Amino acid sequence: MVGSGAKVGTGCITIGINDAAIGSSFLVYPNPSTCSFKITFAETVAQGEVEVLDVNGRSVFKESLRDIANTEINLNSISEGIYFVRLFNGEVNSISKIIIMQH
Repeated sequence: MVGSGAKVGTGCITIGINDAAIGSSFLVYPNPSTCSFKITFAETVAQGEVEVLDVNGRSVFKESLRDIANTEINLNSISEGIYFVRLFNGEVNSISKIIIMQH
């Protein structure tokens, strides 16, 4: 209320993703892909996990990682569309987008 002595502020919070950090710790290829793609990590992952999420955030694939520098993921039963590959190395989440096309 104006004149009540209350302080009014916008209270805006910026929410977003730092584009430079997305996918910077790993490479997903080929992209677009049919159902199988490779992931090469910038550094060997001592312990972590890789997960593939659909556009609604549902997990369609999850695998634990241990002392690995690259891996191949095969998603035979997945529908065509846009997915997100999430790498968690025990400390940091990194995300990369992949497009799955009909094979």
